[in-house]
Amino acid sequence: MLYKSIGVIIIYLLFILQTSFISVLPFPFSYFNIMIVSLVLGLLLLQFEDILLAVLITGILFDIISWYFFGLYTSGLIFTLIVTYFFLIYFFTNKSVYSFIFLTLIATIAYEFYQVGIMAIAKFITKEETYSFAFSLSYFRNLTIELLLNTVFIIIAFYFITYFSNILYSVVLRRK
Repeated sequence: MLYKSIGVIIIYLLFILQTSFISVLPFPFSYFNIMIVSLVLGLLLLQFEDILLAVLITGILFDIISWYFFGLYTSGLIFTLIVTYFFLIYFFTNKSVYSFIFLTLIATIAYEFYQVGIMAIAKFITKEETYSFAFSLSYFRNLTIELLLNTVFIIIAFYFITYFSNILYSVVLRRK
């Protein structure tokens, strides 16, 4: 019970950090998504059921404060969790820095494309203005910034965890 209570407190703290602090940072740093990074970290370090519960709580919290329709963030995070878990089980089975990097890239791309796709479908069904910014140059520039920031943070987190524990493999491929 204590484990789950601490987990819920951590979820709330990450949610508050994302919505109150990170979103108001200057230009490049405001695109950092701590929820995606924590999803990947949790998926690699904890059980799937615990991360699923955390994703549901986080998605509902984001849906409550969002201007978009209810369920967009929850379904997006669940979709991201399933895609990332699939790649973790079938492709990136070791816990090396490369696994962390690629799973973070996959999770970020899956999350962003899912949200843009669902919003484009909703705009098409309701016959509102087109959702053309999804394929604009600025969208892909912002996505690249988010990918870079998430990757840098996951590398820092990986080496921080590796320094204090031995559950991860600090393997870097070297040329012979």
